[in-house]
Amino acid sequence: TNVQAEGGSPKAKVLEAHTLRPAAWVVAKLGLGRTGRIHSVRRLLSIGDQPAMIDIIYTSAARFPDFLDNPMEQSLTKLWQDRYGIDVTRAEVTIRAGTLLAEDAVALQVEPEAAGILVLQTMIGHDGRPVAVNLQNWRIDVAEFTIEAQFPRS
Repeated sequence: TNVQAEGGSPKAKVLEAHTLRPAAWVVAKLGLGRTGRIHSVRRLLSIGDQPAMIDIIYTSAARFPDFLDNPMEQSLTKLWQDRYGIDVTRAEVTIRAGTLLAEDAVALQVEPEAAGILVLQTMIGHDGRPVAVNLQNWRIDVAEFTIEAQFPRS
């Protein structure tokens, strides 16, 4: 929706979708048990015809067993709301500069080992439980973020 606000038309193309054992850091972010499995979806998001970012979503296979049966080209936030009744109400976000992985650079049509903006989000539902971990690997020439912060009165 932010892309649409800027006048672009976002498109998502699914590159991979699997159910697998998660890395330890994903287990910790999602609050899964050590034997938990996750669904992993890797997508290429474009603005118009320009590749903009690689989007990787990790979500609990136990909590959302039929997740991969849904069209993954759509807004996944809207999917969680419509299909599962979960509103994603906040996210814990880390943004840093980094080097794109070789496979991401190819998909994004940039030079190997190009600089990128890496965004890691833990998406939290209205019930306070983690819904998904989202990794975004952005082309540096199209990445722009606006952050709104609210501070409590003292």
